[in-house]
Amino acid sequence: MAPTVFGVRPVLRIASVSLVVGAAIFIGAKLAFPQLPMGLAWQVVLAIPIGIAVPGAPLGVHWLMPQLVRITDEYISEQTGQSFWRAKLAEIEGSSLIVFSDEHIQLSIRARGHVHRIGVSPKTDLHVLTSLLGSTVVHDKRREFAAARRLVEQIRASRDGSTTGQPMMPEKPI
Repeated sequence: MAPTVFGVRPVLRIASVSLVVGAAIFIGAKLAFPQLPMGLAWQVVLAIPIGIAVPGAPLGVHWLMPQLVRITDEYISEQTGQSFWRAKLAEIEGSSLIVFSDEHIQLSIRARGHVHRIGVSPKTDLHVLTSLLGSTVVHDKRREFAAARRLVEQIRASRDGSTTGQPMMPEKPI
């Protein structure tokens, strides 16, 4: 799996290194200048969690507020976090339903010259959905998706060292 900075361990590592560096600067400044007032230095400790929470707030909004899709007789709309999209059914130029697996279904809508993709819940009645949108083209990609998923699992297993033999992909490009 590719490294990321949004995992728990990298965030804790960043916070702890920042705290150690900040403490070293604080102690060094106090030793170099003993008369330097450090009354508000405790706020530096609060700066680390606030510095992590501020960029993480929009991610929290997306995590706490799931995608909401509404389809009526007049329009289709989607809201995810702070973003909103809406199109009248009369403005829809074309739509396609792509079935990757029973859990992964994507609705692609072309309206006003733009293509908008929406994830479809497995609980959705696809017959009702296609009848509301008119001429919807359905693409069955289950075989390709299953093959791609197997390939990804093989690559992950070979990189983790759980299989013997040569890795399927080199670590560095040739």
